[in-house]
Amino acid sequence: MESFASRNAEFANVMPLVYHIEPSIDVTVFITTPDLHPTGIIGQWNDDWTDPLHVLEWVFLPHQPHKTVTALFELIARLIIKCWQRCLQLMGADPSKIILPLQREEFDWSYANSVSLQSALEGFSGQITYHLPSHKLLQVAKNTQFSLRPKNSQEPVQGPTIFTDGSGKTGKAVVTWQDGSEWQALEGHADGSAQLVELRAAVMAFEKFSQEPFNLITDSAYVADIAQRLSCSVLKEVSNPALFNLLKVLRCAVQARVHPYHVLHVWSHTNLLGFVAEGNARADKLANPAWAAPQPDVLAQAKASHGFFHQNAHTLQKQFQLTATEAREIAESCDDCHALGAPLPAEVNPSGLKALELWQTDVTQVAEFGRLKYVHVTVDTFSSAMWASAHTGEKACDVIAHWRQAFAVLGIPFAVKTNNGPAYASQKASDGVQQPRAKVRVRNLVTKQWEGPSDLIAMGRGYACVSTDTGTRWLPSKCVHPDLRPQRQNSANRQGGSRDQLARWKP
Repeated sequence: MESFASRNAEFANVMPLVYHIEPSIDVTVFITTPDLHPTGIIGQWNDDWTDPLHVLEWVFLPHQPHKTVTALFELIARLIIKCWQRCLQLMGADPSKIILPLQREEFDWSYANSVSLQSALEGFSGQITYHLPSHKLLQVAKNTQFSLRPKNSQEPVQGPTIFTDGSGKTGKAVVTWQDGSEWQALEGHADGSAQLVELRAAVMAFEKFSQEPFNLITDSAYVADIAQRLSCSVLKEVSNPALFNLLKVLRCAVQARVHPYHVLHVWSHTNLLGFVAEGNARADKLANPAWAAPQPDVLAQAKASHGFFHQNAHTLQKQFQLTATEAREIAESCDDCHALGAPLPAEVNPSGLKALELWQTDVTQVAEFGRLKYVHVTVDTFSSAMWASAHTGEKACDVIAHWRQAFAVLGIPFAVKTNNGPAYASQKASDGVQQPRAKVRVRNLVTKQWEGPSDLIAMGRGYACVSTDTGTRWLPSKCVHPDLRPQRQNSANRQGGSRDQLARWKP
């Protein structure tokens, strides 16, 4: 295939001058694809002229696409949009015709399956044709043969099922398939990441089965996506030379195919039943270093296997005949699988394990609020529920007023974490939260019975807020009476002498 530089030289030899527009002749957009690089020509065609093609302007796309693999019909759609917009800028009207260098069947299939083409041609009122006229400038584009219809099938094809896998630790690329009642394998090697090794395995599969349809099954989402989009795409040059070489080899192998192929992505290391899971497991075993080179120490072999497959303790115990304690220690020592996290370091602010278990409160100043610039904020460390109220100061009375609002909205917490500020450490605030709340009895509006006792949170303006077993409730004041029966005083422990303080509620 001729290089892109030689194509540019041909264009330089045949490229005419740029002409002025002839108002009496319709403007046409010619889409050409020299060396699979779509190029647009905004021009006018008249058979009566000495040179029937008058070029008004050339339109190009960026030489390097934005994505590593870009479908050709997507680039053509971008070029159509760019030419259309340029016609509106130059003439204030749509082009009368767009000529595409492909067959009608190819365009119909691409238009039905490409959202990009549908968006590019939406609202176009002109004519679309599919044969470039005979001209020495357009003849260069005619020499490039291509098809917009991909060669991969969306459904499984009649042919062998090929499983590929690769390991970045060993660099081993594996291709395996079932031939009759026996399993065959093909091994290769590639240096680099697991992505490169998986790509190398896919290249081996396409080269091995180049003369027949086949189904490719891989556990790499990257390889599955690349293999499905390379059949009619433009490849961007990437900075990794090894990756770019593998992509070029895979692209050539895909484009040279005559028979269709199907690509399926499956999750790795699953215990599902069936032929697909069995074949994928065989490929994993061939590429896995723990299976390729068994270790004499069963415990070390189990650790290596868990480091790759991350089995649970029960599976390790059955697979390697370990004791329950040994298998549990292997699973718990893994950074990805341990049930409990590492101990929290010093000065870490712990969170509650359930709602209303631990709150944290503090005061900030917002100058825009004027006199009410002291904003008290309380957050439930488990649910992240937040309540904020603006006050005229940050004294103990303001803290108590803020907490009463928070209790009425969010409920009563078990403990509130504060700093050692004077408002929180004062005797007034401590007594306000430590002393038992007033006990009241609540009238059930359904049964007309008095229930309780319950804690009274707030009361005023004809309503009362009480804390019941089912949560916080607002009731009319007439439905709340004080509980005059003897009550047991509840005591609470205070934690002092530290940087932070905890005020605890035990209803």
